[in-house]
Amino acid sequence: SVYLAVSYTHLDVYKRQVEIPVTVGEALDMAGMQMTFKFNNSDLEFVNVKPGVLSMNESNYGFANLDNGMITTSWNENENVSLKSGDVLMTCLLYTSLNILSQC
Repeated sequence: SVYLAVSYTHLDVYKRQVEIPVTVGEALDMAGMQMTFKFNNSDLEFVNVKPGVLSMNESNYGFANLDNGMITTSWNENENVSLKSGDVLMTCLLYTSLNILSQC
């Protein structure tokens, strides 16, 4: 298994936009990964995913369960890619509801 870090880093209260980067926790070499992002879709609305150090595009993401607050991700290469601790793999962009802002 691989340790990835997900942390809240930016909240623009005026635009209600949240950016959540997915970063590498420990340096590693990998040729593929699969994961599912889960979020509370009553408080957050998916906007987009910005690519990071990996060669990824919209074909790497599955949005069939977006209404249930889930985004699937699958990526692979023919050869290992060396990643350093702190490398950003992707950044999820979401809009917050007014409910969640009142809790901040």
